[in-house]
Formats: sequence, C-alpha cells, structure tokens
Amino acid sequence: MKLSPISLRRKGFTLVELLVVISIIVALAGVAFVTAQKAMNTARERQSQKDCADLALAINNFIADHQGVLPVDSVVRMDKDKCITTSVEDPSRLITILIDREKGPELDRVNRTRKKYVSGAIVDNPKGGIFMNGRDAGLYDPWGKPYYVVLDADGDEEIQDPTSKKERPIFSRVIVYGTGPDGTGSQLDHKILEPEFTEDNVYSWKK
Repeated sequence: MKLSPISLRRKGFTLVELLVVISIIVALAGVAFVTAQKAMNTARERQSQKDCADLALAINNFIADHQGVLPVDSVVRMDKDKCITTSVEDPSRLITILIDREKGPELDRVNRTRKKYVSGAIVDNPKGGIFMNGRDAGLYDPWGKPYYVVLDADGDEEIQDPTSKKERPIFSRVIVYGTGPDGTGSQLDHKILEPEFTEDNVYSWKK
C-alpha cells in the first residue's frame, strides 16, 4: 500500500505551538503564584489578629491575678497610656514576665503567680512566635515585627485610641496592635495617624 504524503509527515509540535503552550503555562503559574501569595498574606493577617487579641487577654488576666499590677519591669516609668513593644530588647520585658522567665530572687519577680500567660511556638529567629535571647523573650508577628501594647497606667480603664485624632477612649486596661506586612504605622514611628502607613495594621479592639 502506498502511503500518502500526509501520513509520511512527521508528527509533533511546531515551534509556534510550543511557544503558545509555554505562554499558557507561564500565565497559569503567574496566576497560581498570586493566588498563593494572597492566601498566605490572609493567613498571616488572621494569625496577627489572633495574636493581638490573645495578648490583650493574657495581659488582662495577669492584671486581674496581680490586683492591678502591670506586667512590666520596675525600671520602666509608666505614664498614662504608655506604649511599649513585645520586642526582646524592650526594657519593659513584657513577654519575659508573661511567660515566667524572669531572673533573680523570688521576691523581685513581677509574675508572682508563676503562671505562663502567653503560649506559642518558640522560634529560632524573631518571626512568627516567641523568640528567646538568653532568658529574655519577645513576641513577633508573622512578618518579623514586634507588637505594640498600650497600657493604662493610672487604672481608670480608659485608653485614648491611638488611631484617632479626636478624644476617643477605649474602655480597657490594655490594647494591642501590629503593623502588618509593611512594618510601619506605630506610635513609636509617629505614623499611627497616617492612613497610607496604617491601612494594613491589625488591632485587638477593632477589625
């Protein structure tokens, strides 16, 4: 039987067809990457929101157990609405006290109950958990930044909302917030009132 020229023609993809297929694969990979990044950022935001709420609850529990004593080192001067951080370098040593890792004699400890008020993964670097530096500890958000804690030092259970230019009290002994993916928008960098820096912030007292 004599084969036709078509049946003799070699089967396979042409260069144009290969380029089209490669372009489609690249486009699909790009869409998948963007979708994965959005899902990851959403998960991090939810974790940060949970951290803020859990930390505020932990501090309120500590204050209740210690008859109004704040979980900060005595060397820190506590004024009204004092803002401190959860950094391992912060002199307040907030997280160190809350997880009962204080040094020194029993009588010098702030955490007299010896309870562990904050739980979480111990991480090897300051990102997404409790980071230890010797016996001192810090709590960091999923982007590697500390959280910001505002404490009501005078005990009237009112804190001025740091995100509002108007007098807007929050009726609590403690509020906590994180600066989100961009790491900016805190009271300490003086950008807490600038929307372009705070639009990705997370808060314990609002969503």
